[in-house]
Formats: sequence, C-alpha cells, structure tokens
Amino acid sequence: MDSEYINIEDFDTSSYFSSYKNKYIIFDNLSTKKEPIVNESKLIHNDIYVYVIVVVNGTLNITINSTELQIHSNEYLTIMPCTEFQIKNSRCLYFAYAQQAYLVNAIYKNIGAKRDYYTHCFTFHHHHFTPDQIDKFKTIYLRCKREHEKENNPMKEFAIRATILTYYSQILTLLEYNPEISHVKDTKKEQLFKNFLDLLDQYYLHNRSVNFYAKQLNITPKYLSSTTTSLSGMSASRIIDSYVVFQIKLELYMNNRSVKDISKSLNFQSQSFFGRYFKRVTGMSPREYINKYSIKLVETNA
Repeated sequence: MDSEYINIEDFDTSSYFSSYKNKYIIFDNLSTKKEPIVNESKLIHNDIYVYVIVVVNGTLNITINSTELQIHSNEYLTIMPCTEFQIKNSRCLYFAYAQQAYLVNAIYKNIGAKRDYYTHCFTFHHHHFTPDQIDKFKTIYLRCKREHEKENNPMKEFAIRATILTYYSQILTLLEYNPEISHVKDTKKEQLFKNFLDLLDQYYLHNRSVNFYAKQLNITPKYLSSTTTSLSGMSASRIIDSYVVFQIKLELYMNNRSVKDISKSLNFQSQSFFGRYFKRVTGMSPREYINKYSIKLVETNA
C-alpha cells in the first residue's frame, strides 16, 4: 500500500467500507446474505492506525508480521501501528474499526485508561469474549455505521467520536476489570519483545542504540535482534528507528507546531539531522511528508 491512509481497494471490495476524513474507518460484511466468504486483502503496511477486528462467527485467517493467526467466533483482534498484515481467504462474519493512533490515545486519556495505546506498536492483542459481549460491541458498531452514513451533518465527527468513545469504554472496562476474559498467553520471546517495547517507549527520546536496550534486558544485542526479527520481521535497530518516526508522525498529526519545535522536543541535535533521519527511514523529507498528507502546521522555515 503506497499511502498511509486506508483505501477500500486494500480490502475485499465486496465488503462495506466507510472512511471519514481518513481518521475514522469502518468496514464489515454483516449484510452478507450468502455464505460469508472473505477474499484475500493486499499486504497492509500499517504505520499510523489502530485496527480492531471482531469476528461474529466463523474464522478469519490473518497474517501479522509473518505470524499466522486464526480469529474465531466471538474473538477480538487489535492490530497496533508499525505492523504489516494481510487478511487471507476466510469464511466468517466480521466488523472492524480503524482510527489514527493519536485519536485512540486521546480517547483512552478521556476515559482515564491506564493503558496507553502508543505503547506496544509492532504488536497485536487477541481476546475472546462471550456472545453477549460481542452483541453489545456489534450494537455500538452499527450505531457508528449509521453516523458514518448520515449526510450533511455538521456534528458528524463529534457523533462518530462519541460512539467510538462508548465502544472503547466498554472494551476497557471488560479488559481491565474482568480477568476471566481469555487471551493468548505470551511465550518467553513475546514477553521479552514486549519488555523491549516498554523500555523503548520509556527511553527513545535519549537512547536509540540496540546496545542500550540489550544491556537493560541483560541479553546480547544479537539475541535481541534475532528475537525482534522472529516476531516482527524487523531488526531491533529498525524497530527503534520506526518507533521514533512513528512518534514524529504523531507529533505532526496531533500538534499545531513547527518542524523545528518537533525536532527539538524529540531531542534531535539539529533540525537538519532531524530531516536526514526522517528521510532515511521514510524515504521522504518531513516537508514532503507534510505536503503529501496535507498536514497543517505552524509556518516554519523547515
């Protein structure tokens, strides 16, 4: 996928798809009358979205960072930014949300969540719920779908955001306060990977070397990179660079600030070094990225 934004062409074009300002996306095949066949999607390079896919019945086959998964009836999958995934040919009924990551984080802050959705990029979360709980999620989704379909509503974004807030509030309550909800337990390597991501979230502003994180984890840099590569398809150094660039992109989307201010806040030694770093990782300069995605910033000499 060439664009960071989600397009219907990336998914099964027979499914329902709606996008509002590239911020709030929903898609589903709930209106399917015949056997619910899901066709293979393109490989999605997900840089900035949090995806939530809920399977009502059947089985969804999906590959995330080279890991093959099956999501069964009444199961819920969250795919974090900085991932690659592909939906495979499947037979299931499902519905899905996708929001830009900074919007999800803002929602979680609004409802007082302890869990910060900026943390643990490069990963996914897989949970099993009861049929009644899934029905509640579906009811909220259909309400959100109705808001997407309303024309000439000056409060449309507010209405969509309100339904999504309700959705995440219910999810958070269930995950935080119902320990009986099952989820796939982490292997030792997966736990090591998450520990690395926790450290990265804590120290990325000042430490961007593999050696630093390996030392914190009491392992060798080689073992850290082999672990991250086996779980995400990316070396530890690439994950560090990708996470720093992810934070840059969030700053660009979230805040009405100049490139100079952003480079300073993220602890780059100079604006020119910031520009070279961003271009090395993304293939374009900050200004080219801003222009491509029509991001409005404070005027600057960047």
